[in-house]
Amino acid sequence: MARKDIPVDLTAMEMYQAGLVGLARRIDSMRRNLSNTTGVVNSWNIDIEGALGEMALAKALNMYAGLPINNYKEADIGPYHVRTTEYDDGCLILRKEDKLDCRYVLITGKNGKYMVRGQIEGYAGTNPAYWRDPNGRPGAYFVPQSALVGL
Repeated sequence: MARKDIPVDLTAMEMYQAGLVGLARRIDSMRRNLSNTTGVVNSWNIDIEGALGEMALAKALNMYAGLPINNYKEADIGPYHVRTTEYDDGCLILRKEDKLDCRYVLITGKNGKYMVRGQIEGYAGTNPAYWRDPNGRPGAYFVPQSALVGL
């Protein structure tokens, strides 16, 4: 049976491991002069919480969390691309450059306490009704949690 809203609490060691991966990703991006095209200012936080979200999905699915450093366009955990937000009511964000034939999972939470909200195929997430360009940032599809299905 497909499940949504799976709570996940990371241990201190899981947070440490994922935090190091997020740190390494930020440093790798800086060394390669990769620019942030999303309009987000605090990339350190985004990279670290993103890696923590990936660790949370791996734990929820009882999968090994390889957490690669520089696989920017490849799946994060198994076949899934992970999107993490600290907002409990947050949306899964898809950008124009995202692959449409992939599965995306939304994780909400922060600081080691997360909720796996569900998944969506990239094609299904590009519904024109989801398009927004908030606060002058580049536009993207903001997929509501109600559109997500269980894992």
